[in-house]
Amino acid sequence: MPRHNFARLLMGSLFASSVGFVPTAAQAITTTGQAVTAQINKIRVAKGLKRLKSVPRLSAAARKHSLDQARAGALNHDGFAQRIDGAHIAGLRTAGENVAYVSGCGPASAKMIVKAWMNSPPHRKNILSPSFRMIGAGAALRGQCATTFATAEFAG
Repeated sequence: MPRHNFARLLMGSLFASSVGFVPTAAQAITTTGQAVTAQINKIRVAKGLKRLKSVPRLSAAARKHSLDQARAGALNHDGFAQRIDGAHIAGLRTAGENVAYVSGCGPASAKMIVKAWMNSPPHRKNILSPSFRMIGAGAALRGQCATTFATAEFAG
């Protein structure tokens, strides 16, 4: 076994033993999207705001956009209006979107992503907007748990 592969195997084993498991790509994607929503709702409740309702169509749009960003290796808001229109939200009056990426994957990544958003005034505004009633969050990986791209779609 080449030396660099052994080092990766050893690092992976140390990571697995320190956190108890190494998430599969599907687990990392699913848990990160759910964890982003949970983190945002935790912050909203602490600020006296209503929890956002998770909407599967918004989550699907967020996952797809995250995947597109992961494939490109870059953040963007391209196609935002089409994503929101495609979710067919009845009575839609307002919408917003947050995007981010961090190293690693899984629920810990969600905390880092939401923390970064809260430290950015425009992203924080979306998270704390009383106009938003719904959320869809999704994530995608670039590489083997190397980078997580995440998107949160907000609607009100």
